[in-house]
Order: sequence, then C-alpha cells, then structure tokens
Amino acid sequence: MTSTSSHIRHVKLQIGAVIAALALIAGCSARPVQNDQKNDETPSASSSQSADSGPIEITDQRGQTVTLEKPAERIVTAVIPAPEMLAAIDKSWDYIVGVNESTIKFNKLGIAGNIFPKSLTTPVISTSDFVPNMETVLSLKPDATIQWGDQDDGAVIKPLDESGIPTFGITYGTQAELEEWVRVFSQIRGKPERGKEILDWMGAIKADIEKTVAGAEPITALVAQSGKDDQMRVFGKGSHGHDMLELLGAKNVAEEIPSSVSTITREDLLRWNPDYIFISTFSPDNPADFYNDPGLATLKAVQNKTIYRAPYGVFHWVIPCAENPMFWQWAAKLMHPEAYDVNIKETVTEGFEFLFGYTPTDEDLSIVMHYEANGGSKNYDLITE
Repeated sequence: MTSTSSHIRHVKLQIGAVIAALALIAGCSARPVQNDQKNDETPSASSSQSADSGPIEITDQRGQTVTLEKPAERIVTAVIPAPEMLAAIDKSWDYIVGVNESTIKFNKLGIAGNIFPKSLTTPVISTSDFVPNMETVLSLKPDATIQWGDQDDGAVIKPLDESGIPTFGITYGTQAELEEWVRVFSQIRGKPERGKEILDWMGAIKADIEKTVAGAEPITALVAQSGKDDQMRVFGKGSHGHDMLELLGAKNVAEEIPSSVSTITREDLLRWNPDYIFISTFSPDNPADFYNDPGLATLKAVQNKTIYRAPYGVFHWVIPCAENPMFWQWAAKLMHPEAYDVNIKETVTEGFEFLFGYTPTDEDLSIVMHYEANGGSKNYDLITE
C-alpha cells in the first residue's frame, strides 16, 4: 500500500486536485433554473436573534470564543463545503457573499444552481489552497468569516484573525465535527433553534438506520474518493466515510489505513475485495468503468453489480455536509433493501424541502442520484421507482 501524509491540510487539498475533471462534467449535469422555486430572494427571517438583543459569544472548534455584535448578515468562507451547510440554516444563499473558487465549480454539478442561482456567481475569496485574498475579503465587508482552524502555516486563518473580522475556525473529519459545524453556523446566524432542528433530523435518521442494521449479516464496503487504478484514493479509519459505513452496518475494508484518506493500489483493492463500493463524485469513474475492467473481474462488487456512484445534490453526499443523512438512507436501501422499507425518492424529496425549502423535480432526482450511471447496478430500481 502507498501511504500518504496524515496531515489534515493534505487531505483537504484533495478536493482541489479534482476540480478540473469535475468542471468538464458540470456542463452535462446541470439543469436550467426553475425560477418559480429558486430560494435566493427568500431567506427565512424567523427566529433570528435581533440586533438589540446583545452580543453573541460563540466558541469555535479551536476552542476560541468569538463575539458578534449581532447575527452575521454577510459571511465569507474559504471552506469548500461550508456554504452548503450555511444555506441549510436559512434555506437561502443571500448572506453568503464570498466563497472558495472550488465551491463555484462544484456548484455547477448537482442542483445547487437550480435551488440557489447566486451560488454560481458568488465572489471568490480564495483558490483551492484555502489561502484568503484579503483585498477581496475586505472589499466584501463581511460580518464574519469561517475558515479551517487546524492550519498552522500562518497563511490560512492568521490573516483573517489579524484583520479584526470575527473569524471562526472549524475542523474537518468526523460526524461529531460536522455536528459542531451545525452548532457554530446556526449561532453565527442567531438561529440556534434551526441548528437543533437539523441535528434532531440527523439524529432521527441515524437512529432509524441503526435500528435497521441491528442484527444484519456482516458486510464489507469501501468509499472511493477518486480513481480505480493505482491512484485510487479511499477513506480510511478516522474519516467521515468510515463513520458512515459503520452506521450502515458495514466494515470499512480500508480501516487499516491510519490516515483519513490515502492512496491504494489495485492489488490492495483486490485483496480487500469489498461487498460494496461507493464512488465519490470527486471521481469521473462510473460503475460501468469497474464492471468493464477485466483486471477487476474477480471483485465481489463487480460480480454482484454492487458498485454505485454516490449522489450529489448541493454538495457531495460522502463529504461532511448537511445532506449526509440522505446518503445514509440511499445507501441503506441498497445494502439492506428488505429491512429498510422506505421510498427513497420520497425521503430525498422531504430532505431537500427540510434543508433548502426546495421540492426537487423528477429530473432533479435523476441528476442527484445518477439514475443513468447507476442503472446497471443491483437493486437500483428500488431507488428510481
């Protein structure tokens, strides 16, 4: 096995490394905006903390207390997945005024542009290396910034801290860390009760999945971030992908990897021989690319046609984001079709309505869950019916 650095920034930079390939896909996957449902002009104003209710003190994931004089109305962030979670707090993109360039490119995938047209044209404050362009940041006059809080090279969060703009440092990796994002982001907007609603929704789906898989036959699985050849990157122990597979009652065959994401060889994949493989939308590969590869013909997942391209809605469903519970439901239906008696089209529709105030069309659902790419895989009719 080829090991890689476990340094967190190296892991995060893999997001930027696949941008070029994803940009090529984007033009084929987007759908025209439904003007009657777009949410950019209708932010939820309910439950916001009023400007005269006093300062808001929030502890970020660095353990630092940051004070806002009032709920932030203009937020910039170089953290690529953060805008999706912020949008779920208000069901709006209106107060997200600066993002990473990779966020813009990713938003051309899935249906982000259908729900939030402004998500395609938000000003860029950083490249994929997360280093903020402080001239641009200052020109946008943000009330708050959100940045990776576990960088120590002085270029990522330090310039924001030194700017005097209230800056919240966050960390990446596990489900627990994602849940802290919900807490911090909802407080930044003065809407802690909306954060609780989202956490309760996540918790209810998690409990339902746990009940479903209790006593299920042992299965093995793998989440591939990119590639199927000797540069295949997979989620190891300590990753969000690992947490999701454990929740789904599956052993992560890559758990021997000490870092959260690592590169493996084809020989590693053949040796592990998982029952299920989920391909992240970071990768250009589809299930057919595995099924048609003679060198992978001995894999159980190839023989049983249990390889799936993971969904992408407003963001990648296998990366920490608000939409993760919908991945749990989608994958549970594929891995435990008899035990998990739910209609996935209905639950995903409900999820988009709850998170973003948007009712997806059949075409949206086809884009999000890759009906065509996954059509040749086992039990996918259970998803599309």
